[in-house]
Amino acid sequence: MKNTFKFVYLLIFINITFSASAQKPKGPESIAYDAKTKTYYLSSIYENLIYEVKNDTITNKIVTTSPSLGIGIYNNILYAAHNYKSEDDQIKGYDLTTKKEVFFLTIPKSLQLNDIEFDQKGNLFVTDRKDDKVYQVDLHNKTYTILTSEIKTPNGLYFDQKQNRLLICNTVEKSTIYSYDLSKKILSSLYTTELPHLDGITMDTKRNIYVSSWSLDWKESAIFKFIPNNNTPIIFLKNNKGMADITFSKTLKSILIANIYDNLFIKEPLNTK
Repeated sequence: MKNTFKFVYLLIFINITFSASAQKPKGPESIAYDAKTKTYYLSSIYENLIYEVKNDTITNKIVTTSPSLGIGIYNNILYAAHNYKSEDDQIKGYDLTTKKEVFFLTIPKSLQLNDIEFDQKGNLFVTDRKDDKVYQVDLHNKTYTILTSEIKTPNGLYFDQKQNRLLICNTVEKSTIYSYDLSKKILSSLYTTELPHLDGITMDTKRNIYVSSWSLDWKESAIFKFIPNNNTPIIFLKNNKGMADITFSKTLKSILIANIYDNLFIKEPLNTK
């Protein structure tokens, strides 16, 4: 998600926070977690940096060529969607051991590459929010195809391995959660909602779907939970911290949330009973 915001910086303690003297990531938009090293990674919409956070402390910074939106980890490589003022956004991959760039792909005429997701076959999926496209990238051959161009302002992505489908949410005043069947190549609406400006999307082990939603004025944000076979969303969390991309960590049994306004992130535990 990338818009012009009037940012409000809040000194509020949350589930996970940094000490008052510690440096904070500026405008973290997306979050990824490496369970092997117990490390969080945060993108930045303001800086040419991706932050590495461990034990509530910034331990390293991956230097990039531009700000980034969506990030995700696949086979020990952190992939990031890099945005430029001109067209031709890029996807880059950084080895998590060496922190060096090991993957590079430009998608010509792309306007705002946004969220990133992976399947188990070595495909990366990325939304172009401003150009109404979802791309599929073959990481082995460094080639890409347009998966769909039927969604207005596609944003968050989640790969549902059980049903071999891609869940996609979009950022409009009355947003929709779509399902794209990767076997049949068919797009369908899963939930038609009254929720404004959906951003991130994820799923827990009970197959509950979570989406982050911004208010129409972009000042408030909330996370809604959709229980299977129930079309009525439940409010999971609501605040004014600027909750953007979200991801579920099976290891932590929590929803991880990047907070743009707070320059922090939240680890919100789930009730597993």
